[in-house]
Amino acid sequence: MPNPHTLSDLQLMKAPDHNVTATGNGGSVDCLGYQRALIALVATTAASSSVAAVLEESSDNTNWANVSGLTIPTIAASKTAFVQTVNVNLKKRLRYLRLGYTVTGTAGADAVYVLAAGEDSPPTQDNAPVSI
Repeated sequence: MPNPHTLSDLQLMKAPDHNVTATGNGGSVDCLGYQRALIALVATTAASSSVAAVLEESSDNTNWANVSGLTIPTIAASKTAFVQTVNVNLKKRLRYLRLGYTVTGTAGADAVYVLAAGEDSPPTQDNAPVSI
């Protein structure tokens, strides 16, 4: 039986969005070489506040369009460290992904992308896996 705790260079975590407090676009993530992505959107909202997000994709990291058929539920008022996850099949997506945010009131959000299953083609990333 394989060791389930073996480190793998087939996964990569990126955190391009930290403490998003205003409406706008998050940082982009290059998904080339990976088959799956799990995006965790974490938000804290005050009363009468919310965070809405849409997943966008691009082939050139310049021209962006919303991913059709995907609705990410809005994170409503008075939530503390509320996590909304999105599981993405990258074989059906363009090379780059990012989140577009609509923030109302006093709210903050962070996003983490976990890219997985990079064994079919060589991943192109700006950093190497780290073992601790």
